[in-house]
Amino acid sequence: MDSTFGDFNKATDAATEYATINGTVNVPTAGTSKPTAKIQYKSAPETTKVYLLYTNKRWTEKLAFTANYSQVVNVDSAGNYQFDLAVKGTMYCIVIDINADGICDEFVDNIAAGSDASISITSFVRELNTDGTLILSVTADKDIYAQGDTMTFTVTGHLTTGNDIHVEVWNEGTTNGTFVWASAIKIISAGDVPSSAFFTHVIPDGWPNGTSFKIYVAIESKLLSSDTFTVSGNSTKDTIAPGAGSITINNGAPVTNSLDVTLNIVNAAAAQMILSTTSGDYNTSTWEPITDTMPWTFSEGAGTKTIYIKFADTSGNAGIEKSASITYTNNP
Repeated sequence: MDSTFGDFNKATDAATEYATINGTVNVPTAGTSKPTAKIQYKSAPETTKVYLLYTNKRWTEKLAFTANYSQVVNVDSAGNYQFDLAVKGTMYCIVIDINADGICDEFVDNIAAGSDASISITSFVRELNTDGTLILSVTADKDIYAQGDTMTFTVTGHLTTGNDIHVEVWNEGTTNGTFVWASAIKIISAGDVPSSAFFTHVIPDGWPNGTSFKIYVAIESKLLSSDTFTVSGNSTKDTIAPGAGSITINNGAPVTNSLDVTLNIVNAAAAQMILSTTSGDYNTSTWEPITDTMPWTFSEGAGTKTIYIKFADTSGNAGIEKSASITYTNNP
């Protein structure tokens, strides 16, 4: 195998074609063409087509991209292309088809035409030439993580036939040697990939600070669409809880004649909160994004009504419990 493409240890068929896609992908409009994906081949260059589709199309339509595209163009010898029909500001997705066989080799979603922003990719493609049954995408929940953070990678797309999928993390710019981390396998049935197709992993202290990584979704022995993230910030996990914050009911009113009240919440350092009417018992509650105000309905019965709250930061560090009380009377 050509060393340019490394020793991909999942490859089982030595005759299979390989290629890498390096560079940035965007949707330039007429007169604003920009350098885009650079295609490198294991053997002689192939004709490469790039398809432009509206991003709001159904996954089944994206899978059948050769019949549902807005425009299709050939990539020139320098790796450039231009969509003359793209409308600036419109959201599109791109399908890159190496050797023009009607099989998706790289899928990039949610790109605004004519914008300065572009998506950086370094994808390793194993051209199976027989697999036209899937179109998948993977995204990381953040661009930058601190060591000790929990990463969440979500897979979306469509499978015509059920299959096993997993995700892999590689050092950015490499697909040779050994991946940094691989998830467990999830069995996905035919159809749209369900919302449960996400994978999590806690970044260990051994991952070097300031290093960029690539996350790939993989099916069988093929690495597919990817996303990029960086490990940066703290060298160890953040363990400092946010400040205590405060909560009041109806802006601190002492009495109410309605069980329906408004909670007033303050904690600038927190990202999430959890509420309960029993001190220390949050087993039936769930964490939710922090908000300044929210409606709340107390249970029936006159007397003192109390709400308890805890705050947490993006790393999940929870602060001390706070509370607020109000007296309910059913007298009008």
